[in-house]
Amino acid sequence: MVASWISYIYVVAYGDDKKKIMTAMTYTTAPCLIYAAIALTNPWNGWFFRLTSDMQYSRGPLFILLCVGLDILYSFFGLILVYVHRKSLSGSYSMNFLLSAFFASLIVPFVQMLHPGTLLIQLSYAILFVLFDVTVEEDERQHYIDTIYHTNVALKEAVKKADAANRAKSEFLSLMSHDIRTPLNGIIGTTYLTRKMKLPEEAENNLKDIDTSSKFLLSLINDVLDLSKAESGMIVLHPEPYPTEIFNDYISSVIEPLCKEKKQNLVVKVESAEGFVPMIDIMRFNQIIFNLLSNSVKYTPDGGTITCIIYESLDEQQRCVEDITVKDTGIGMSRSFQKKLFEPFTQEERERDAEQKGTGLGLTIVRRLVDCMGGTIEVKSDIGKGTEFHIQLTFDCVPDGAIQEGAGLRQKTEENALLSGKHVLLCEDNVINQKVAVSLLQSRQMIVAVAEDGAKGVGDF
Repeated sequence: MVASWISYIYVVAYGDDKKKIMTAMTYTTAPCLIYAAIALTNPWNGWFFRLTSDMQYSRGPLFILLCVGLDILYSFFGLILVYVHRKSLSGSYSMNFLLSAFFASLIVPFVQMLHPGTLLIQLSYAILFVLFDVTVEEDERQHYIDTIYHTNVALKEAVKKADAANRAKSEFLSLMSHDIRTPLNGIIGTTYLTRKMKLPEEAENNLKDIDTSSKFLLSLINDVLDLSKAESGMIVLHPEPYPTEIFNDYISSVIEPLCKEKKQNLVVKVESAEGFVPMIDIMRFNQIIFNLLSNSVKYTPDGGTITCIIYESLDEQQRCVEDITVKDTGIGMSRSFQKKLFEPFTQEERERDAEQKGTGLGLTIVRRLVDCMGGTIEVKSDIGKGTEFHIQLTFDCVPDGAIQEGAGLRQKTEENALLSGKHVLLCEDNVINQKVAVSLLQSRQMIVAVAEDGAKGVGDF
């Protein structure tokens, strides 16, 4: 019994090292097995005790050595182990109970020596062992419960701090966006106006490089801000009717010029749900399509083919399901890279020219926007065999006739005729942007009045 308690201490102390436990328990239980073997032979050799024919009891030669000495030795050894492994025994109550058990085991042999054959002490000893084992197990269980509780509290606190840091980052980016974009817009606008002048070829080339770099920087800033909004749940969708003809106009004006520059074939097929028009956040939807198609243009060699197929259908709830496929005959991507394709700032490392370098945020934003719209996105690709994206989105829809008036409002008008001779008040606090805006408005034959801010504009005019 005492050996069982010692074995328990080894289990607690070496819980993660099975080899040590087995070695220690072997040394602990070996004397007990020898003791048991000798005890089984006692009826023949009488080494522990003897009974005469008239039931007279007498001790054998090994009684003091084994029955008493071994018990005392184990008890002292157990006390030493409790001290050595005191840090491993969780809870002072458990350790005190274990100490009491070993002290009790020291007393029992002396009582047996004084009163041979007394079984009441052995029975009490067994009950004490059971109570000890149950108590220690309960104490261990409570220890783990307390540990889990405190760990969960710490995790909740860490999550709160992470959320606060993320909100602070988003707020910082939002506040900085205006200050960053204002001078950048001035650079882009001034470059645009300057390129309209008659300049030497070398100056024109320099301005073209400035324009390309500044627009790339503006695109990077917009991507970072969009990603920050998506991650913090700040993107709010504003659905409105989006007829097929308006989408086709967008493709023609934005994507076709990109393909023409690289002499690529652009194939666009849109099969709309007859009689219905989907309600879509047009800006965000166009952003998804643009990022996918511009990626295809970037990574498809000259003369390649880029395909965009949109198939609309109505589900059982009379909602519009958009199945979108964008594929190309470009350089493709490896299977390993596809596993991290939608992570921010990731690009596959391979030989490519400067034109193919980007921010690494486009597909991340696509994934976030698709998730925001409650849709799914899949990709299939192989090196040298092109890439295919498939997106499925579901939107509310309205009857086709209900949006005719709204569609008419989006049609292009004769801007110059409408704006010529009109008075306009421009409120702008940045001097460079004032000059750019005035020049653009005056190019439409408008009469421009300038104020440094809105308050002065209202007060002076």
